[in-house]
Amino acid sequence: MMATVKRLRRGKKNRSPLRRAIFDLVLLAAVLTLTTLVTCRLWEGVLAPNEGPPHALLGDAKVMQSDFTERCGRPTRASDSIRVDIVVSDDKAEWLTMASELYMSSCPNTQLTVSVLEDFTAAEAIANGDVKPGLWAPSSQLSIRLLEERWAHRRSPAPLGITPLESLLSSPTVLLVWDERSDMLSRVFAGDRRPLERVGLWASTVCAHVPVKEAEHPSGLPGRWADWVADRGVDLELNPSDVERWGRVKFVHASPSRTLHGFAALYLMTSDVLRDLGTFGREPFARALEENSALVEDWLTRCQSGLEPPSTEVGHLVDAMLNMGADGVDGVVTPENYVFDFLAKTNGHGPKLRRAQVLYPEPTFIADHPPVLLTYGEADTNEANLERQEAAGRFVAFLRSYELQREAAMMGFRPSHPDIEVAALDAQENPFLRLRRYGIKVEPLEQAPRIDGTTMRSLIDVWQLATGRS
Repeated sequence: MMATVKRLRRGKKNRSPLRRAIFDLVLLAAVLTLTTLVTCRLWEGVLAPNEGPPHALLGDAKVMQSDFTERCGRPTRASDSIRVDIVVSDDKAEWLTMASELYMSSCPNTQLTVSVLEDFTAAEAIANGDVKPGLWAPSSQLSIRLLEERWAHRRSPAPLGITPLESLLSSPTVLLVWDERSDMLSRVFAGDRRPLERVGLWASTVCAHVPVKEAEHPSGLPGRWADWVADRGVDLELNPSDVERWGRVKFVHASPSRTLHGFAALYLMTSDVLRDLGTFGREPFARALEENSALVEDWLTRCQSGLEPPSTEVGHLVDAMLNMGADGVDGVVTPENYVFDFLAKTNGHGPKLRRAQVLYPEPTFIADHPPVLLTYGEADTNEANLERQEAAGRFVAFLRSYELQREAAMMGFRPSHPDIEVAALDAQENPFLRLRRYGIKVEPLEQAPRIDGTTMRSLIDVWQLATGRS
């Protein structure tokens, strides 16, 4: 064994000092070359991170499409996607959330983060700095004016950039009413040419049997169906004892101080009262309210101070009407898009079993759903934030596409797309046509005059003084 080892040792070639030096130099050169290549590659990533298709998205066929940059902006690494924070109103949250998922699937370089907040809550949160969305999708221009009013009253108001874009959708305010109650209203106001669309129906239903000027009716509640009918000498087909069992007239709305749609109900009711006084119509709403605020406050006190605190969610009121039936709620003041599911559930077996109607008193409040780009001072003028604004604008353009607008119509919204008319969409899927026999209207509606944030605040203050609620 030892001999073998010796032979192996004797067979080993010994390098000369010159050859060893040459080998070491070659090895050092190879190490330096490799180090240089790695360093250059790293610096290339730092100095030009977005040059060419990003490594994380090289295999994504969407990025390689010719129109990708136009639709989605520059390609990015997965870890460097363009983030847009969005706040959306609760009424269209399902539609916009669905749209955001479709958009991110098509544009993987954009990350959309969607939060759902009722308009008044969102305006308060933005004004307080609790949320800072780059894109806000409220239900109405009124909510933007409320944000402006709240922002102006901050202790140290920094610049707030508000860029409203063109309306996405529209939703008129309507009355959802049980059939028997709807029939009774048509009899109560039978002297009018169109009794269920008459001017004054908002106030006449929500504050039924509460006179505007007289100091009577101190209960703080609307009147009873039987009293109302007796005063007007209505010719009844029903047994008077049945009407007596209906009790108080119960048309409900959401909180005017905490929700946009509750405020819309208050605004429409107050408009009716000011018209009845002969002031609103010949002068703007703001001035008419200022001149008659004490009278409006007294009227609201006699109508609503004895009611339970109103809900902060319109959807809950519609659900309550469905669950409680006519014994609990006669009707709800609601945006139109909330009525379709209700009608499908209650009236789903044909006209013989229909139980509810949708009424369209005019003028009405129309939620116009404007998207709004928001910037917060000088910090938002840098390149990254400008890129986020551009990404938000591209998403809004996606929301205006024919496919998304048509989907919104199927969910009960009136599209803003110029090529879509709800009356022309397929009747099988189109809720506006499928449920038209329950009072749904597709014609354009008269819109109540718009007001500013200061007038909104004034009317809310009047309601709060009248009812003792915040």
